[in-house]
Amino acid sequence: SALGNVSDARIAVNPIEEIRSRQVFYVEEAINVKQLCDIVSEFQRKCFEEKKWLVVFVDHALLIDGKSSDERTNVADLEKALIRLKKVGRTTIFQLMQLNRNIESAERRSNRLLHYPTRSDLSTADAVYQASDQVWVIHRPELLNIKSYGPHEIDSEKKVFLHIIKFREGEQKILMFENHLDINRMELPSQPEKAGQEQTYS
Repeated sequence: SALGNVSDARIAVNPIEEIRSRQVFYVEEAINVKQLCDIVSEFQRKCFEEKKWLVVFVDHALLIDGKSSDERTNVADLEKALIRLKKVGRTTIFQLMQLNRNIESAERRSNRLLHYPTRSDLSTADAVYQASDQVWVIHRPELLNIKSYGPHEIDSEKKVFLHIIKFREGEQKILMFENHLDINRMELPSQPEKAGQEQTYS
C-alpha cells in the first residue's frame, strides 16, 4: 500500500461538485432485503429507459431488517442481493458502515504499526469485504488522541485520512485531506508537498 499524492486526492474530490446537481431520492424507513431489491430494481428500469447511471447508497448494512436473529446471516443475505443488483445495467452501490471497537484499543493506539484500519476492523467484516469491489475507510486518528499517525509518524492534527484497503482493479492507497468538517468539507492539503510523494508501508 502507499501514501497517495495530491493528484490522487484531487480525483476523489472533484466529482463531489458534480454530484450536487444530481437528483437524489431517499428512503427514511427501515426496510428488508426484498423491499430494497424492489426499490432498486424499479430505479434500474427507469435509468435504463432514460440511459442514466444509477448510484445507490445503503446506510448502513446493519439497519436492514432481516429474517434471522443472527446479524451476520442478515448481512450475508444483503450482500448476496447487492451483488445481484450491481450486475444489472449501469449500477454502482455504496455501503456506509461503522468500524468495530478494535481500532480504539489501547494496544492499537500506542503502537504506530497498528494505527491503520484493516479488514478486521469492519463490522461483519467477511461478508461486506468479500462482496465489495472497493473498501474505503475514513479515519480521524486525532479523535483517538493519536498525534503522530502510522509508521511514517504523520502529524494528524486537523487531518482526515482516506484508506483504500481494497481495490479490486487497482492498488491500496492512503489519501490525506485537511479537516474542514465544520463546513462539511475535506480539502486538499494547503501545502501540497506535505501530501507526500508515494511512500510504502507494511
